[in-house]
Amino acid sequence: MELWDLFPVEGGERNLWMKNLAEFKKCIKRPVRYIMFTETWIGRWDLLAVELYGDPYLWWVVPAANDIMDLFSPELVGVTLVVPHAYDVWDFLNGVE
Repeated sequence: MELWDLFPVEGGERNLWMKNLAEFKKCIKRPVRYIMFTETWIGRWDLLAVELYGDPYLWWVVPAANDIMDLFSPELVGVTLVVPHAYDVWDFLNGVE
């Protein structure tokens, strides 16, 4: 089972865009990990999400936690990024404050 599978479905459809991703950083309360961004992940945040969370639908987590607007920027290579704990992602998706 993937984390995304635990996210409640309203009307038979998961709609992440009903959430305000700008609010996600406020849900980060647990210790975070850090990763160094590599060329492998330029434009492939889904691959990074699979590696970190086992779920490609969580591609938005690391960019939102790091205020990344240009998902295809090669300037990200070598940058250290914050990786939120999966429980903080869970809390955000379920509206826990």
